Amino acid sequence: MKSMDAFRKLGWRKSILLVSGLLCWVGAYAFLAESLDWPDAYGFYCRGRGCFFDDLWHSPALLHDGRAAALALFAWLWSMPAFVLIIWCWALWKKRARVNLSLYDDASIEDSEASAPPSRNEALSGDKTR
Repeated sequence: MKSMDAFRKLGWRKSILLVSGLLCWVGAYAFLAESLDWPDAYGFYCRGRGCFFDDLWHSPALLHDGRAAALALFAWLWSMPAFVLIIWCWALWKKRARVNLSLYDDASIEDSEASAPPSRNEALSGDKTR
């Protein structure tokens, strides 16, 4: 899908809100990382691509700092894996919902009644109407 098609499908308001939200989210990281001198002030150095996992690995150092900005940066760093996990669980849940594995499905109730052993009352009375 081209970006203009996505823009037309979402509409201009939602597109602007989406881009603005993304810029604010990235801007929050830039502001917090710069104000804390992250990661240099915390004893590790990583530049370029692939530093996100190093940042996650060393992020507990932010908790030991205790400042509000450090805690906010820790929350920001772990928001991405949390967001990905939430989206993955939601997609899995929607996929399962399409399969219709409901406990209250009529067909599954009829099947389970046909294969169920007789109840205690049926066994004692000798009712063989099944």
